[in-house]
Amino acid sequence: MDQPDSLLTNAKYDVCITTITFFPDINATAKLMYDLAGDLADKGLKVVVLTQNRSYHDPNKIFPSFERIGGFDVIRVSLPSFDKNKGLTKLLMYLFFAQKSLAKVKKIQANLFFAVFPPFFAAYYMMKKCLERSIPFVLILHDLHPDTAIRRKQISARHPLALLLKRQTRALMKESTRIVTLGRDVNEYLKRIYGVTEDRMVYIPNWGRPMPSSHGAKPDEEAPFTVLYAGNFGEASDFWTLLKAAKKVQELDRKISFLLVGNGRKRAALEDYAKKERIYNIRFSDFLPEEEYLELLRQASVCVVTLRESSMGMSVPSKFYYYLSAGKPILAILPEQSEVARAINEDCLGCVCTNDDPDCAAEAILKLKKDTVFYKKICMNVENVFRRKYSQQVCTEKYFNLIKELAGSCDK
Repeated sequence: MDQPDSLLTNAKYDVCITTITFFPDINATAKLMYDLAGDLADKGLKVVVLTQNRSYHDPNKIFPSFERIGGFDVIRVSLPSFDKNKGLTKLLMYLFFAQKSLAKVKKIQANLFFAVFPPFFAAYYMMKKCLERSIPFVLILHDLHPDTAIRRKQISARHPLALLLKRQTRALMKESTRIVTLGRDVNEYLKRIYGVTEDRMVYIPNWGRPMPSSHGAKPDEEAPFTVLYAGNFGEASDFWTLLKAAKKVQELDRKISFLLVGNGRKRAALEDYAKKERIYNIRFSDFLPEEEYLELLRQASVCVVTLRESSMGMSVPSKFYYYLSAGKPILAILPEQSEVARAINEDCLGCVCTNDDPDCAAEAILKLKKDTVFYKKICMNVENVFRRKYSQQVCTEKYFNLIKELAGSCDK
C-alpha cells in the first residue's frame, strides 16, 4: 500500500535506516539491515527503513512503496530500471536514489539517522541534512570509496569523479556523529588516512543468523568433500588464487569438489578460466533463495572467504559471518592483517592463506579433509565463537546501545 506524504510527515520515529538494498532482496546488506530493523523494533523502538522500490539484483522486480514489516515501516523511493553491473548506470542509480531519498528525509521526523555506505551520494546528503537539523547521524561503513577504486587503479585519483567522491568521503569521516566500522583494519586505515579519532569509531562486526548445530559434521569418507564460495563475484575478492588451488587439488584428490555460488561482473571470466584450464572439479551456480542457501551452508565441508590486498582496511566480507553460523571451517584467502585473518587466527576458526599462494590453499583443503581431529576441533571453535561474538543478538545489541548513547530518548 502507499504511504501519503502527509501521514509520513506526521509520523515520529526513533531511528531511520537508509540502505539501497533491503528485504526481500537476499544479498548480505539486505539481510543485515532487515535483521537490524527487526531487532530494534523488538526492543520497542519506532523504526523506518528508507530504500528503493526495485530489487537490487533484478531491477525488473518492483516492491510496494510502503509496507509495515515485522513491526517497522519500509518506505521505498521509485527508481528507473538500472543495471548495477555497468559502471555508468550503477552510478546513475546511486545518484537517483540519493536525490529521491533526500526528498523523503526532509519529511521524516527521527531522533537518529543511519545510512549504509556505499552507495555514493546518499549518505553524504543524509549527513548534511542531519547537520542542518542537529540530529545524530551514524555512517555504517561497508566499503570505503573512492579509496578502493583508486587503489585498484580503476580510476585515477585526479579524475573529476574521484575528486568529488573523495571530497564527500572526507566530509563523512569528519562530520558523522559516529562511524560504524566492520574491522580493526578499517579503524587503522581511517585513523591513518582521514584522521578519525578512536572515540568516533564504533567497531560492530556483521553477523549471521543462528543455524542448527552442525559442528563435528565431518562428511562420510566416501562422500564428496565440498568447498563452498557463496557471494558476489566482485572486484574486492581474489578468485584466481582459489581457482588455481582447485586445479592443484584436482590432481591430488578427485573426491573434493568446489561450488561457487553467486553473480557479478567477474563470473564470466572465472568460468572461462576454469574451462580453459580444464578445472573440472568446479561448478558455478546463481544466487539461491534463502532456504536453499542455508541448506548449502549445512552441506558444505569448508567455506571460502577472499579479499584482495587492495581492499584491506576498506572492506570486510559479510559472508564470513554467515559462514560462521554454519559451524564449518573457514578457508580465508586474504591479507594477514585483515580483520577476517585476525579473527580466524585469534580463535582458530580455519586456515588463512595469503593472496597468490594457491599451494597454501590447496594444502589447507587437503588437511581439513584428511585430519578428522583437526576438522572437528575447528568446527567446535567456530560454533562457540559465533555464539559469543558474531550472532545476530550480540551484534544488534551493540547498535541498540549506540542509539541509547546518541539519542537518550530511545531508552524504553
